[in-house]
Amino acid sequence: MALMLLPYWTDGCIKSMEGLYFESSATTPYHFMNAALLSKAPSNPERDLPYEGLNVAKGVQKLQQLGVKYYMAFSTAAIAQADLVPDLKLVTTTPYTRPCTDAERTGNACPTTWKIYEVTGSQLVEPLRLQPAVVTGIGASQQTGWLDLGVSVYKDSTLYPVPLVASGPKEWERVNATINRPVGVRTYGDGFALQAPKQVPLQPVTVTSIASKSDRISFTVDKVGVPVVVKMSYFPNFKVSGGTGPYRIAPNLMVVVPTRTNVSVTYGRTGADWAGMFAALAGIGGALILFAGNRSRRRRAADAITGEPAALDAISPAPDDVDPATTGPATTGPAFENRGIDDPAFDDPAFDDPAFDDSAYGGDPDLGRDVEAEMLRTQGTAAHGRSPDEDVAPGP
Repeated sequence: MALMLLPYWTDGCIKSMEGLYFESSATTPYHFMNAALLSKAPSNPERDLPYEGLNVAKGVQKLQQLGVKYYMAFSTAAIAQADLVPDLKLVTTTPYTRPCTDAERTGNACPTTWKIYEVTGSQLVEPLRLQPAVVTGIGASQQTGWLDLGVSVYKDSTLYPVPLVASGPKEWERVNATINRPVGVRTYGDGFALQAPKQVPLQPVTVTSIASKSDRISFTVDKVGVPVVVKMSYFPNFKVSGGTGPYRIAPNLMVVVPTRTNVSVTYGRTGADWAGMFAALAGIGGALILFAGNRSRRRRAADAITGEPAALDAISPAPDDVDPATTGPATTGPAFENRGIDDPAFDDPAFDDPAFDDSAYGGDPDLGRDVEAEMLRTQGTAAHGRSPDEDVAPGP
């Protein structure tokens, strides 16, 4: 997994196939088929693929087919084969310390060397020599036949010299494919059969000024109308400017037919992408509306309980210079009624009159309290401009 960090450590100069294709596109099976050809001890993690053993010469051909620029090796067996491949040019070596195997264990770590080779003859965009043929009879998804087609072509491209595509212009030949996999056999590619297409030579074309970024690749051709292969994993979001396509070509790359000399292939957005973003924004908007509605309902519920706006924690007393005769009732509503006799309005010197002493009523304290409460009720409400008959909660 550490090799996935090559783009990070090389400031984007070197892109690892592990980072590009591992668990991320329909090109993944072919990456692991490459790894089996180029590694002494490959992991072969994806099941039902026709893995082969170490064969660096064949593996380099596959790297060229996918537009891979560099190959790194450290095992003695892989390096021995790599040094004999004409299309591999040694760039540099770097020391590497790896865990020792049981057979060579002399300590916890064993020093070795990485050898880094440049793959010559590997371009991101190349002209096709033969006119592609459109394959019919199978589906375009991995599960409905395309993986069988791709694996068959990739395993032995000499059996399929004509480029095979999923769609294309009407002048390209249509050929039928079938899959009759034997019972009990699960390996992709087994049982795949294809009607032999005609070999139609194409005019030579030169591709120059190839430039690539994370979401686009651009190039220049000296002749329009001749299809070229763009060695980038096919995906429906790619759009072409200056040409038609892209058309999916086996195993999982793209074909473009230039209509101008300057062509660019850009990863854009489809209708499904826009629909997804709209749905996401609509969901966020709906959540905000629900949140605001819940706050409003809670506020109204609080108002119904207190009889006044929930934001008002208390009612401030009226300023001293306000004349109740001109401003109307100073306080109304349940908020005042619930104050009881602790309200400042009840702080009246008249309530200190000895006449309200309990002893004035024959020593009956209950009678005294009842009359005092009634007097409080009468004088208190009158002080606030209210009728004594209005319901006011008496004090304790």
